[in-house]
Amino acid sequence: MSRKMKLAVCVIVLQIAVLMCSFVGLAELETTLVENRMYVASSEGEIIYPLSENWYQVEEIQPATYRIITWIDGEGERCALYNGHTGMQTGFIYWQAYGADRENDPILVLDETGYYYIDIHGEPISSQRYYHGQPFSCGLAWTVKAVDQDGMPIKELSGFINIEGECVIPGDKVYPYDEFFTDDRCLVYDHESGKYGYMNPAGEMCVPAIYDFGEAFCGGFAYVELDGEAYFIDTNGEKAK
Repeated sequence: MSRKMKLAVCVIVLQIAVLMCSFVGLAELETTLVENRMYVASSEGEIIYPLSENWYQVEEIQPATYRIITWIDGEGERCALYNGHTGMQTGFIYWQAYGADRENDPILVLDETGYYYIDIHGEPISSQRYYHGQPFSCGLAWTVKAVDQDGMPIKELSGFINIEGECVIPGDKVYPYDEFFTDDRCLVYDHESGKYGYMNPAGEMCVPAIYDFGEAFCGGFAYVELDGEAYFIDTNGEKAK
């Protein structure tokens, strides 16, 4: 191996190590080279995950709680989870994994059985499997148990669940457009009126569905259009000044 190539490898290893140790409160992890193979190891030197020569990615999910390790080889993509607080480790058993917006809320995972949610110990929060699911946001997650012959979600079998896996906002009551909450608001499309509005985590339409178009809230404001006029509103539905 040339000097330049060795230097490039060292830089990559250092960058990964910095990334993996960047969050305070997590058990310290580092990457290490053993016989020219890459590993994820604990601060005591215990090898947790062999990453081999295949493509991989390490990313932080659910701030200061989880790391997800994605490994792609000739058989496809697999994900593993590591929780620095509980010491929970999984093998590469998931097809996909998605973090929540709050620490300790369930993680959305996908395997051959479907979508479901696991807690901080890696245990499913219920036996339910979903056709489709969204990561938890503001303590709620949008789920779909089944779709019709046209591939559309069946409203009676859809809804927002809480962290215990209970459906608290049924899909036949209100149907979200974005399927997630930001700033405690979820964009909702009213199919009867063809208008957009916003719902809070209690399932209440806190901003009436009166807009011709709307986007998700970001930083306390949302872009809307009404009667040819475009502007921003706050979380109470008041026009931003």
